[in-house]
Amino acid sequence: MSLREQMTKRLSGTGLDIGALHRPMVKHSGMKVVYVDRLPAAELKKHSPELSEFPLVEADIISDAQYLPGIDSGKYDFVIASHLIEHMSCTLGALEAWFRVLKVGGLLYLVVPDKRYIFDKKRSLTTFEHILKDFQMLEAERHEADWQHCLEYAELVDDCEGAEIEEHAKYLRDSGYSYHPHTFIPESFHEVLIYFIEHVCPGNIEAGPRIDPTDKHEFHFLLRKE
Repeated sequence: MSLREQMTKRLSGTGLDIGALHRPMVKHSGMKVVYVDRLPAAELKKHSPELSEFPLVEADIISDAQYLPGIDSGKYDFVIASHLIEHMSCTLGALEAWFRVLKVGGLLYLVVPDKRYIFDKKRSLTTFEHILKDFQMLEAERHEADWQHCLEYAELVDDCEGAEIEEHAKYLRDSGYSYHPHTFIPESFHEVLIYFIEHVCPGNIEAGPRIDPTDKHEFHFLLRKE
């Protein structure tokens, strides 16, 4: 049994899978999954051509993952966010939104890429201080921080050089391309989660970090809302 199957065995009832794209989370008969994404599948493929060859899950609800506008609070038994939190410009704000839609006692299942084993490996590790500052910023202030993320991504992930760096960074920013503003390893993300459940939304870490020894590029956490 895969680690994903082990983790989802603990989920039941009705929940959200946010940003599933071509890899929806495994599920069992006790789970009713509602899919959430920012665009319909056809538009996602136009926006991100690298997805064009994959069959994408069609969203049941169109909403922005950062804050889940239009989705009722306290409604769901679980929320799944796999390879999603690294795309969020405000990490703690996204966790707060995902907890908001959970019932008390509901579970948040997070799968997060480890920067050391993916295309982010040349980038600096995002510090906890950076994550906290993002959370304390006004939305307008965060746009400048996002610009710096775009520059770094253009240079160290997309291998741009010279004037190409700023040109490509502008594309990332202005097109709304879903890049990675932040990078994590299990220890750094655990620090973020401890702060979140102690200072933002009450909860418990039920499991994690869990790592599949055959697939070290990602790590898993399960949180329960109090």
